[in-house]
Amino acid sequence: MVLITKGFDERPVPYRMRFHYSLDDTAVYLLTYAYTVLTGAACVGTTLAQQTLLTMLVWSLSERFRSLHDELQSIFIKTAINLAQGAQNAPNERHKLFQKKLLAVVEKQCSLIRFANRLRDLMDMLCFIVLSSNSMLLCVTSFQIATVNISTMLDPLSKYIVFRFRG
Repeated sequence: MVLITKGFDERPVPYRMRFHYSLDDTAVYLLTYAYTVLTGAACVGTTLAQQTLLTMLVWSLSERFRSLHDELQSIFIKTAINLAQGAQNAPNERHKLFQKKLLAVVEKQCSLIRFANRLRDLMDMLCFIVLSSNSMLLCVTSFQIATVNISTMLDPLSKYIVFRFRG
């Protein structure tokens, strides 16, 4: 194994790590450099995209419930105003109108709850994938830290922390 320290200034790579091959050949160096750049960008990009998707879905669902709450509150306020003003309609007609509006809100809520349940079923797997990929990324990063020559790169406190918690 070759530790990139002697030729690090001449042939830099995005991550300091051990490679099982020499980076003296230009083609190997370019492939290694491109691979490490793409891997880093993919890890950051996918994690950001997954977190954004989850956040937007939860925000959208909460806003839909808030809108439903506002609509229900509006129905009750309008009904109270109509009753206070002594509307011309017969009590039976007011009751039917209130019941019709309330039924529409309940149907929206049932639809929203079905959507939330389907979303939860979909997100269970996505959250598992996000957790797994982030755990794998953490393990790979920890492994890279553990394989670096600690005595030349870290101060004594960092050495203690790495050796104490690396397992």
